[in-house]
Amino acid sequence: DLSAADESLLMRIEAEDMRAALTEILASLNVGITDF
Repeated sequence: DLSAADESLLMRIEAEDMRAALTEILASLNVGITDF
């Protein structure tokens, strides 16, 4: 069973993964827009 600290750490890691994925998606969209 996870402690509260472990859960908040996991949530922070997941949020950073999502932010990185969004940044990559936005970057690829920007490239597509500039190429277009």
